[in-house]
Amino acid sequence: DVKNPSQQFNFGTLFEGRVILMGLIMGLIFMGMPAVGTFSPQYSREVGFSTAGVFLLMYSTGMIVSRFSIKRIFDNSNPQIAGLFALFFIGAGFALTGFVRNAFGLIAGGGLMGLGYGTANSTFTPLGWNLVEENKRGVCNSTFIFCQDVGIFVGMNLFGRVSQFYGSYAKANALYSIIVVVVIAIFLIFTVPDYRRKYAILTETSDNLPID
Repeated sequence: DVKNPSQQFNFGTLFEGRVILMGLIMGLIFMGMPAVGTFSPQYSREVGFSTAGVFLLMYSTGMIVSRFSIKRIFDNSNPQIAGLFALFFIGAGFALTGFVRNAFGLIAGGGLMGLGYGTANSTFTPLGWNLVEENKRGVCNSTFIFCQDVGIFVGMNLFGRVSQFYGSYAKANALYSIIVVVVIAIFLIFTVPDYRRKYAILTETSDNLPID
């Protein structure tokens, strides 16, 4: 094992406070992941497909497309463009799969969800890195992973209970699409201004460092 006696184990080595709001967005986004990985087979059967293969194919296609599109919309100093792109398509994907209970809803919704989640994965982590020093990126990553895991745990319970209550997996997707609207509001009202303020402070501090 490599030991660093100057680095003591404490709360600060597990969580980075400067990216908590960004982590909150990631956690809320990942609340929807159980609909992709766990409940997609049941949802697919509900709308007339024997397996989740078509849904997952469209989701994967959306993820691939996002890899080519993200570089065109990503801007460190203007994060709401890529962030809104991700959140809008996640919300639209869940709305289609939730309110349009047929093959079109599954195919189009799956593709939009893949596009949204692919963009989110490529956007929010780099934005978090922009708020911390290079030696804090590991702590930043652990904060995001923790928030994502909590989001998935909450989402599993939410989707499971709503589906059981209504007897429909599409109803759970519809409910989550409404939650995404709230997430977008949180992102615009709190996360984006917080990011801009902290990013400006960090870049200003870096510019003022003496050159050896």
